[in-house]
Amino acid sequence: MQIDWNPVIHILDELSDGTHSFLELSYMVSHYEREAFTDSLLFLAERDLIELLAGRGPFEPIPKDEWPRRLRDAFGSDVADPVVLVGTSIDLSERGEQVLHLFGIGHP
Repeated sequence: MQIDWNPVIHILDELSDGTHSFLELSYMVSHYEREAFTDSLLFLAERDLIELLAGRGPFEPIPKDEWPRRLRDAFGSDVADPVVLVGTSIDLSERGEQVLHLFGIGHP
């Protein structure tokens, strides 16, 4: 798979500010090709750089085997699942925060 690094960096930078709902991140899709954006999220998820959470706080971890389906339901087509958009949040994992610090992205 050929990865477009622009959405990867944009997503990491956005998440450096903290947890966001899928709905909050949905504006980013318009900046990139939808498939490239979804592939970027899957790339980050496969490398444990992000984590998906249910609810709006307190957050509950979502089992990792559900992540690809939720990411595709929210961002993989022109018609997003509104329940997934509002009910799923995304944040950096501890490993993702380490990568940000390594590359000097976001807040120190």
